[in-house]
Amino acid sequence: MEGTPAAFLVIGSGVAGLFAALELAAAGQRVLVLTRRAIDEGNSAYAQGGIATVWDPADTAAGHARDTLVAGAGLCDPAAVDLLVREGPDGVRAMIGLGARFDRDDDGNLLLTREGGHGCRRILHANGDATGRELERALVARVRQEPRIEVREGVTAFDLLRHEGRVTGARALDGDGRPLAFPADRILLASGGLAALFRDTTNPAVTVGDGIVMAWAAGAAVADLEFIQFHPTGLVIPGQPRHLLTEALRGEGAHLLSRSGDRFMPRHHPLAELAPRDIVARAELAEMQRTGDPFVLLDARHLGASFLAGRFPGLEAMLGRFGLSLARDPIPVAPAAHYTIGGVLTDLAGRTTVPGLYAAGEVACTGVHGANRLASNSLLECLVFGRRAAHAMLEDSIRSQKGTASASATGSPLPETGAGLTAPPAGDPDRHEVGSGPRAPGWRILRDPDRHDVGRAPLPPRMAVRNARFAHRQGADRQEVADPPLPPGMKPLNLSITDGQGTDGPGFTWMPARFPPGDPGEFLDRLLGVFRTGPGLDEAMGKLEPSLTTVTVPLGEATPDRVARRQRTVAAALLARFAHARRESRGAHFREDFPAPDPAWQFRQVLTGTTLSRWPGSVE
Repeated sequence: MEGTPAAFLVIGSGVAGLFAALELAAAGQRVLVLTRRAIDEGNSAYAQGGIATVWDPADTAAGHARDTLVAGAGLCDPAAVDLLVREGPDGVRAMIGLGARFDRDDDGNLLLTREGGHGCRRILHANGDATGRELERALVARVRQEPRIEVREGVTAFDLLRHEGRVTGARALDGDGRPLAFPADRILLASGGLAALFRDTTNPAVTVGDGIVMAWAAGAAVADLEFIQFHPTGLVIPGQPRHLLTEALRGEGAHLLSRSGDRFMPRHHPLAELAPRDIVARAELAEMQRTGDPFVLLDARHLGASFLAGRFPGLEAMLGRFGLSLARDPIPVAPAAHYTIGGVLTDLAGRTTVPGLYAAGEVACTGVHGANRLASNSLLECLVFGRRAAHAMLEDSIRSQKGTASASATGSPLPETGAGLTAPPAGDPDRHEVGSGPRAPGWRILRDPDRHDVGRAPLPPRMAVRNARFAHRQGADRQEVADPPLPPGMKPLNLSITDGQGTDGPGFTWMPARFPPGDPGEFLDRLLGVFRTGPGLDEAMGKLEPSLTTVTVPLGEATPDRVARRQRTVAAALLARFAHARRESRGAHFREDFPAPDPAWQFRQVLTGTTLSRWPGSVE
């Protein structure tokens, strides 16, 4: 069955996709938006903390860029970072013009807070702890008023149509599992990341890498997928998913404690709780391994009940359902898969390596995050690069109508980006079978990763020996270690709460992850979580690599179950492929057998088909 033809098709209804759709509509174009759920249930709505940009006169774009580069651990593209910090304020102003309401003081000035990795207070927030939801609300309201934008809800796109080397549409399933085809001249992927592949995740269940798999299967290059950011403060309640507790809590002064009440972060980093997320997550796990506990405690009680109720109303309401309160209780938390740093390789205008295909938001990899995303840069990325992708789609459409091919359509290097970013083609672009094509100039093929072996360096003392019992029992149901006595005044936690499904506000339903036999979620936490090992990555590759050779779902067999299995398995295999190859620890990728960064590995990995290539990372 053929769906509505569209000149411009947007897949995904988060901030990047809707912002781009409005930009296209403002230019007089008709746009079709496909979304798996209701339009107001995009993944962006789960972003609590805020949006980072320079507003304080004492702050500078250079300072924001510096903090981003430091967090990125040497792999950021400086040109992408420069665009992010320079164009970010205009994106926020555009959102204010669209009706987004950020928190302000009594004089009408925007309120700012600080989060981990930032050198000053530059985080804008809305409704205390519901920034993503407020941006989504404003965008959805405007999209619903825009006659040039058609939204199809309950449609799951799972494959891209191609003809003569370019993307010409998308295949999808409707809510009843019936196949649809949507012809389109230009397609923007804005479908989010893949963190919901993991059992312990802050993401809704649908964020399993659909867009990344679709693009890769169509021959597009994907990059940096070994870097999965684990948020340090996912709520630990038995039988419940890992509700996110925003980093803004630590930005406002909350502390991380061991079960005995010891504040441990100052031992791990000079910034303590405000260290970059990868450092905080590893420090938490090291503490959990030392004590045998399945969580650490987030303590905000000293901030005061009135402040917490006004600043974090959503969190207080959510915690109240479990009998907890920030003002009264230390909250049990542990790391949870949160953000996909890599994704579909694009230039700085959202163009992928396949003509007609664009990407923006978490599904894309512009190089702005490097090896580790700086807190609250994600919503900013959606605005900056969502707008740039829309403008590139318009520009390329005009060039095509005039008979002048765009840069990406001619196969010449993608504009406005680091040297050598154009990926080699992967076999016949009109087929889904993977293969390797000729290399672009300046690329090296990683056929023998052992040549980068730098030996087994000693592990840091606190990470030298992992608690064997804990390593395979990270779930919140583990209760085999006796609780140590709590310090005076610290209330014991009720860890027997299992009140069924949780919710996160109107229209947001969370369910604990339950994976069928053979699903990669059964072993991803163990093999590709915060800590990775050589044998674990070998095991992951053994389980998943075969799925990288057969990715087509025949038209007559495209059922929801089969499509879901294919998407999840291929996305997990791509993640494993990247992590297995990188033989060092950098940013959000930590290997116990190679626990230090290695200058020889300061490059980004790019996969096209089954060919893994590299280009030099930042030298900042």
